[in-house]
Amino acid sequence: MTQAELLNWLSSQDFCNAILDTPQAIGEPQSDGTQWYAVTIREVYENSAITRRIHFYIVNKETSEEIAYWKDAIPVATLQPVEPMQMYKMITFRTLIHQLDNAVATAMIEKLKAAVSQNVIIEQAYKMLETYGPDGGIDINSRNTQIMIQSLVTSNILTQAEADTVIALADTDLRTTAAE
Repeated sequence: MTQAELLNWLSSQDFCNAILDTPQAIGEPQSDGTQWYAVTIREVYENSAITRRIHFYIVNKETSEEIAYWKDAIPVATLQPVEPMQMYKMITFRTLIHQLDNAVATAMIEKLKAAVSQNVIIEQAYKMLETYGPDGGIDINSRNTQIMIQSLVTSNILTQAEADTVIALADTDLRTTAAE
């Protein structure tokens, strides 16, 4: 591969939006004529972009025996999709009391209290719902929390309407999305 072929290959890659300059020699040529070069590219992924230097060597530059080699590794995309950050939304019994109809909140809390002895997960969730402050509550935006609430319907602890009412406090209903 010659320098021209190397640069053509680089410019054809999906991640390479543009080659921004001509190759710049780095340091002095080695005794066998090998020279280290760098070129600046703009890498783009969706709405993100960076400029970066790509390094390569050329042996026998501008002769019929010219060969270009990537330095260290073949370039690949460095920008990657970022998973959306999960926004926590902690709820406690206080949340249920303040944001739901009083009769609905009372019925749900009484049903959960009665179910505490049936399942250790319900017991722990109940304790978290009772706890206020920075370490208190359960994360209603968590898919696992929403699935746990839905399982309380299957276990005949909550009605579907009650589960839907609590999950409506979340930013997004995640019960039917793919597993995290």
